[in-house]
Amino acid sequence: VEIGLFAGLAALAAACIGPAQVAGRVVFMLGEARIGNARATLWSLGSVVAASVLLWLAGLAPGLIFGFALAQGAGMGVMSILRPLLIADILGREGFGSVSGAIAVSPLLASAAAPALGAVMLTTGGPGAVYAACLAMAVAGWAIAALLLRQRLSG
Repeated sequence: VEIGLFAGLAALAAACIGPAQVAGRVVFMLGEARIGNARATLWSLGSVVAASVLLWLAGLAPGLIFGFALAQGAGMGVMSILRPLLIADILGREGFGSVSGAIAVSPLLASAAAPALGAVMLTTGGPGAVYAACLAMAVAGWAIAALLLRQRLSG
């Protein structure tokens, strides 16, 4: 709504995120053997980067909000499957529950803090500040994953 979309259109786009998560998971499950976890991770995080760009551009072309919903939903849907697979691949299966729980703490705290921090950014910097932060975090996540996965594959 902040970027000039009607509330109904924004709600409809938001409702597309859940089905996009399921669609992303189905596509991943169908191609998992050919793609591999490392490549799927980069594609998923790349989808979140694309979603951030599409959200920012939706103010110019409101239909792009649906591209955002599909890219965000598919990317995060696949990441929810990949997270435990990557933990097991990289850190092993011993103590998996404890390790997985410890790894989940930071994202959980970030998710809890995000609405308040987003509200502060929206109030002080406007929608552009929020979009820029989302894009910067998505690009940073993709770049870190690419670096770590490349080191793992080459070393």
